[in-house]
Amino acid sequence: MEINLEPLLKLEQAMKKWKIMHIEGLKHLRLIPDLFDAASGTKDEDASEHQNGVLGRVMNTAPSPRLREFVLNGLRHPSEVEAAPEKLTDAIEGVLAEAAKAIHIYFEAADLLDEFKAAVAVDAAEGGAAAFAPADALFRDADADADDADADADAASGRRHWIDDVPGSVLLARVPWGANRTIEEWLWLCVAVLEQIESEVEVKEAVASYLSQQPFAGGDSLEDEGVAEALERGKIEGCAEVWELEPYLDNKLFESMIDGGASHE
Repeated sequence: MEINLEPLLKLEQAMKKWKIMHIEGLKHLRLIPDLFDAASGTKDEDASEHQNGVLGRVMNTAPSPRLREFVLNGLRHPSEVEAAPEKLTDAIEGVLAEAAKAIHIYFEAADLLDEFKAAVAVDAAEGGAAAFAPADALFRDADADADDADADADAASGRRHWIDDVPGSVLLARVPWGANRTIEEWLWLCVAVLEQIESEVEVKEAVASYLSQQPFAGGDSLEDEGVAEALERGKIEGCAEVWELEPYLDNKLFESMIDGGASHE
């Protein structure tokens, strides 16, 4: 049986795109706190100290309108303050664009995983390629009871798990690429990482919703009464931290999907 590994190779490319998206989004997020302060007129924490310290004494000894304006602007040049609102908007739009890419990459990868499953499976009755249900929809709300009921229904109807359609000889076949994993190892690795990516998409969607002050994609970031949560520097910094951390993504597993995982074994 000839196995088409093209979907697996394309999955690697999708993970590389995710990595680039993550880095680019973080670049924008790291700019936003200072731009927010400048645009909203919030002073630098050190500004008042400077005003009451050596800089303040200099201002009192040799008054300078330009120096005074610089201090009152939170140690920012007037041109920086003037440009801040537009730059803040650009940075937020940059984050929104990367969050949209995250959703696109997830769906692309989910489709590729379905193709990979189909490429290694054989229908037990017809001997042809097995048909698989599409990947789980993003932001689904199914609870554990519903999942159990679906599993019971599958068992009662005689439907099998998708892995049952993959011949044992195929599962044990080793992919001559990267870490020399078996097909079975690649299948479960891809499934695990895609589940984590799905959760990370929700995180990025929530960040985008907060920064844009409106629901983003399928998310629900506004309060129950429909009022957007006000932007605050601390929360903006928190958005950057959670974006950078990627709390749901196992970095070792994720990196193992790039270059076949050869450098991560």
